[in-house]
Amino acid sequence: MQYMAKCPECGEKIGAGKEWSSKESRFRICPHCEAKLMRISTDAKPWTQIIAIVVLSPIIVSVAFSYALYQSLGLIVLLFPIGGIILMFIINAIQFPYTNTFVVYNEEEVKGREKAISKLLAEAHGAGVEIDADALNQVLHGPQVIAAPPASQALPTFKYHPDPIASECVVPSDEVCICCQQPRGYVYRGPVYAEGEYEDCICPWCIADGSASSKLGAEFTDAAGVGGGGQWEDVPKEVVDEVAYRTPGFAGWQQERWATHCGDACAFLGRMGFAELQARGPEASKAIQDETGLKDGSEWDEFYRVLDKDGSPTAYLFQCLHCGEYLGYTDCD
Repeated sequence: MQYMAKCPECGEKIGAGKEWSSKESRFRICPHCEAKLMRISTDAKPWTQIIAIVVLSPIIVSVAFSYALYQSLGLIVLLFPIGGIILMFIINAIQFPYTNTFVVYNEEEVKGREKAISKLLAEAHGAGVEIDADALNQVLHGPQVIAAPPASQALPTFKYHPDPIASECVVPSDEVCICCQQPRGYVYRGPVYAEGEYEDCICPWCIADGSASSKLGAEFTDAAGVGGGGQWEDVPKEVVDEVAYRTPGFAGWQQERWATHCGDACAFLGRMGFAELQARGPEASKAIQDETGLKDGSEWDEFYRVLDKDGSPTAYLFQCLHCGEYLGYTDCD
């Protein structure tokens, strides 16, 4: 059987033997552009296995009963296993859709990630916290490869939400945007405050230019939540409008709040758990601790260790665009 792959660097097809799918050979050199590649998955279509079963079954049965049948039917019975073997050779010559997925291997980048993860694991172990090994492996090698949009379709820049893909508030999708009626490659995944239901159907471009808000009568963050309802300082109305109507929001367990500082809204960095705050450094953790009102000690340590990016309780981290100070808050289900 053939294991086919496509080089992500030059786009040329790569035909390879079975050894390409082994765990011991994750790395290969593209014969066309000489890029160093790392395999991250091997997929097979279900009907491949069905064909194999259909072919193998009569071979096994015929071999098992060939001797008994030989007594009554003679040499003709040998045609069954011989025919089956011939069929196997034919099918083996066909390129079944076993597909390898490769990414361009950047040795320095991977080593840097390995070093960061090792440090994180050591810190977590010292704090008595277990971190999911599969999740860390995805951080290191990547769970999937998502093609970037064409240059003409580069994601819009959001001043107050600089990386909505990392925060998982903008996700890859082939859905048609309900506003511009185009499949733009990405959709917004977050709260939409409007009369209708608009889940996973608004592209980030229509949020950025304000057309989604004006056409749907929608807010993506409750305007009253900018500044935390008095928790942080007030900001000008144009800043509130930018956050509420032209910036992707985020989903919290309770009513979302948007931090403000230095007379402006802050940049939302994402949902955070213990591991994510550790990776950001002590200043990020201190900002969350200050918001909780918990002093150093067992009570804070226990709360800090159970913070979960995808669970409860969760921390929400912001950073001032002017002085760089971290701010944030926590909530739970």
